[in-house]
Amino acid sequence: MNQRGLPVNALVLILLIATGLRLLGALLRPVWVDEAASAIFSSGHSSWQTPINTLVPLEQFLAALRIEHANPWFAGLAALHREDNHPPLHFAITALAGHLLQADGTVLTPLSSRWPAVLLGSLAVPLLHQAILVATGSRRAARLGGLWIAISPLAVSMGLEARHYALAMACVCAAFWGLACSWRELQQGRSLGLWPALGWISANLLGVLSHHLVVVSIAAQLLCLALLAWRTRLARGTRLHSLVPPMTSLLLAGLWLLVKGSGGAVDHTTWLNFDRQQPLEWLLIVLKMLLTALCGVLAPGTTFSAGWQLLFIALAGLGTLIGLISLGVLLHGARRPPSLPLLFTLCSALGLLVFSGLTGKDMSRALRYGFLYLPGVLALLAVACDQAWGRGRQRLVVVLMSCSLLCSFGVAAGVALPASYNPELLMIKVAADSREPIVLAFNERVVNAGRPLVGYEALSVAWHGHGSPPGRWRRGGMDPRWLLLIGDGHATPPGLAALAGLSGRFDLWLINAHGTSPLVLPRQDCRRLEQGSAGGHLFEHLRCGV
Repeated sequence: MNQRGLPVNALVLILLIATGLRLLGALLRPVWVDEAASAIFSSGHSSWQTPINTLVPLEQFLAALRIEHANPWFAGLAALHREDNHPPLHFAITALAGHLLQADGTVLTPLSSRWPAVLLGSLAVPLLHQAILVATGSRRAARLGGLWIAISPLAVSMGLEARHYALAMACVCAAFWGLACSWRELQQGRSLGLWPALGWISANLLGVLSHHLVVVSIAAQLLCLALLAWRTRLARGTRLHSLVPPMTSLLLAGLWLLVKGSGGAVDHTTWLNFDRQQPLEWLLIVLKMLLTALCGVLAPGTTFSAGWQLLFIALAGLGTLIGLISLGVLLHGARRPPSLPLLFTLCSALGLLVFSGLTGKDMSRALRYGFLYLPGVLALLAVACDQAWGRGRQRLVVVLMSCSLLCSFGVAAGVALPASYNPELLMIKVAADSREPIVLAFNERVVNAGRPLVGYEALSVAWHGHGSPPGRWRRGGMDPRWLLLIGDGHATPPGLAALAGLSGRFDLWLINAHGTSPLVLPRQDCRRLEQGSAGGHLFEHLRCGV
C-alpha cells in the first residue's frame, strides 16, 4: 500500500480547478429565491425589515439585505431561528464574510454571499482525497477522487450558491475520513486515538449545525462501522469501543435537534410530501436517487436565457452523450470495490430513504439532498477509475473526466442543473413587454401565527435587479417601483391602496399571482395583457391608466 497521498503541487492544481469552476458559476448564475432567503439572515436582518404594503424604490426595498457594521455580524441568527427552520453555521460564516468584504451600508452582493460556499465546496477536495486514501490505500484512487469532487457537476452546483449544502458536504467528507481512520485502526488491532475521535465527532457536529439531514449521515456511519465490525467478527468489547465516536455524535446531534434544531415558525418542505402507501412512489424515490448520483458525474444543459449560453448547452450535451457511453464501459469492466466505500454509500442512501419514509417527505425530489451520499458515489467511481487505469484504460478515464468537466462548465453557465427559479428570465420578460413605468407587486401568501420568513421571492428578483445595468427597467424616465403585498386572507391587501393614488399610465406586474387568492384591484382602468410564467415566477401583466 502507498499512503503518501497527493503531492502538494497536484493538490494545489486540483483545488484551483475546483475553486475556478465554482467561482465562475458564482459570477455567472443569477440568484434565486432560496439564496435570497439565506442572504436576509447573513445580512444580519429579519425578513420583516422588507417594506410591506408600501410602494418603494429598489434601494429601499432591499433594506433586509443591507450590511450594517454597527450590528454584530451574527445579529441575524435570532431572526433565523424565529423565522426559518435551518441551523445557523452557514449563515454565521456568510455574515462574517459580508462584514469583512463590504463597506457599511452597502447591499450584500451575491458574490460576497457565495464566497463561503465556493471555498468550502473546494475544501471537500482534500477531505475526500484523504478519506479515499485511508479507505483504499491507493494514492491514485485518492487523487482521482479529489479530481472527481472538484469537477462533479452536482458538487459544483452546490458549491456556487449562497446556501449551506457545500459546507454540509465538506463535513460529510470529513466524517467519511474519520470513519475510514477508525476502520483502519480496527483492522490493525488498535483503537482510534482521542484527537482523531474528537475530530470525527466535531466534523459530524459541524455538519448538523450546517444542515439537519447530516444526522442521517451520522446514523449511516454508525451502521456502516457496526456492519463491518460484525462481518469481520471483532471481539464484542472492541466492536462497542469503536462505535463510541459515531454514537456520541448521534447523541449530541439528537440533543441539538430537540433543543434548537426545529427552528422557525414555518415549514418550507410541504412540497416534498408523498403518499407512503403507494409502492410506485417508493420506486420513483429510488430511481430519483440514482438520477441524483448520475448528476454527480454528468449533467446535460436544459435551459438558457442568453445567446452566449448556447456554447455551454452544446458542451454539456456533448459531454453527457459521450460520458454516458464511457461510464457504461467503465462500470461494466469494474471489479467489486472495497467494502468501506461501498457500505458507506449504501448506508447513506438507505438512511435518506428511511428518513423519507418516516417523515413522509420525498427527499429525492431535490438534487441538493444528494450531498449525503455523493461523496460515497464519487469514491466508488474513483476506485473504478483506478481499476481501469491499472488495466491500461487510461484514455477511457480521461474521456469520462473530460465529459464531466464539460458538464460542469454548463453548470457554471447556468444551463445545466439550473435553480428552480431564474429571476433573469423574469427580468427579460418584464423589460421586453413593458412600455410604461413599471410597478412590480409581489402577492405574498397569507401570514399565519408567528413570524415566518416573508418576501424572499420578491427579494431575489430585486436583488438580481440591483446588479443589472442602470436603466434596464427604466420606462418613461422612471425606475421600477416595488410593492410587497401582505394580506390577512382577504383579496384586498392594504398595499393595494398604493396603486389607487398612482397617476398616469404604468405597467403593473403581479408576481406569484396564481399562488394566492385573486386580487381585487382598487382601480377600474387596468387591462390584463398576459399571464404566465417566466423563470418559474408566475406573473400577471396589466397596463393601468388606459
